[in-house]
Amino acid sequence: MSRNHNSPRSLSYRRYQHKKQRQQRMAILVLGVLLLLGLIGGGIWTAFQVVPQVLAQGVEALPDLPDGSQSFTDAPPDTRQFETFLDRDFGLLKIPSLLYYHNLDYALLTHHGAGIFQNKLMPVMPLAEDAALKSQLEALMAQFPADRFRPHLYFYNPQDRTYVEINGYDPVPAASVIKLPILLDYLMNVDKNLITIDTPLLYAEYHRAAGSGSLQYQDPGKAFTANDVAGQMISISDNTCTNMMISYLGGTEAVNKKLANLGLVHTRIRNWLPDLSGTNTISPYEMVSVLYNIDSGPLVSQLSRINGTEILESTHNRRLMVWPLPKEAKVAHKTGDIGTSLGDSGTVYLPDGRKYFLSMQVERPYNDYSVRDLFHQASRTIYDHVAAQPAPLLQSIDPTQLTENPSSHHTGALKAL
Repeated sequence: MSRNHNSPRSLSYRRYQHKKQRQQRMAILVLGVLLLLGLIGGGIWTAFQVVPQVLAQGVEALPDLPDGSQSFTDAPPDTRQFETFLDRDFGLLKIPSLLYYHNLDYALLTHHGAGIFQNKLMPVMPLAEDAALKSQLEALMAQFPADRFRPHLYFYNPQDRTYVEINGYDPVPAASVIKLPILLDYLMNVDKNLITIDTPLLYAEYHRAAGSGSLQYQDPGKAFTANDVAGQMISISDNTCTNMMISYLGGTEAVNKKLANLGLVHTRIRNWLPDLSGTNTISPYEMVSVLYNIDSGPLVSQLSRINGTEILESTHNRRLMVWPLPKEAKVAHKTGDIGTSLGDSGTVYLPDGRKYFLSMQVERPYNDYSVRDLFHQASRTIYDHVAAQPAPLLQSIDPTQLTENPSSHHTGALKAL
């Protein structure tokens, strides 16, 4: 007798088999979803556990800061003290320079290490203003009528990290002090192999400039080494050499762009030298920052640091901040003099190894040289103030004093002048 597949019993069995298969497929699907969710959850947990450790190790591996302190950790920095400093001394809406806004803020607030200063100026970071010294300097400046003279000054003492600022963040006619940041640009170009100290620079007619310097009296068409041109630009403040250097560094627009990238906001070249109308500008704060970075930090190499310091020490004009100082003090500086502005910016090295940075510009009645007395009195007051402070028990050794100066053969005078 044949089986009837359409019988109620057979239909019930087939329905049972289909239902069982659906349940098995559903169970497999649910297990698959649960396994996938488990894998995703495990990956997320691993990321939260491992990535912070890797980042922390990466931050811990950053190099030490230029001042010797440790690199930034992965903990958010406390910037309240820095913000209070800005608010107290400058006002949050009166940030003195892009050095603070770009360089320091970039370093502290975004957890970057000291390597960010490789191509930027290290900002001067004072702890407090020296109230006693500022009072003495203000008393000296009060001897010169405010309606005729406007002094601009910034002083920084790296030993105790104090400063004095009197109109020091304001732009002021630069005169020949503009040659100081041009020298820095030259040193950086040497380090980048964009120019060498022996590169021949051709003197063209359009470089010729009146005012200070002797190259203007020579016939164009001669070539001079880059380091000789830079040396004469500083030592005798040769305006023609300065125009040659600006030209071979890419022109005023290129130099200004590099100065802005370094973080300078008021230091600008608007005219080739001699710029007797005073359109080129600086600020004392920014010139101290330039001097500070030539003297230390990663912006220039040790060889360029020695070369630049020697060039600045060769400055012939010693009638301003250098004149009243003891002969044993060394000063690496650059002066500037046009009818309406007189200035001097330099690093002063004391015999015991200490140093300080000073930039001073005075706006004055046309060619009023009575203001030299202010430079003399202010410079001597600052020197005596620093010298009277307790000297450190252990002075750091200047490596340039231990070996033959490697740049001594680079800074000779222009042979043809």
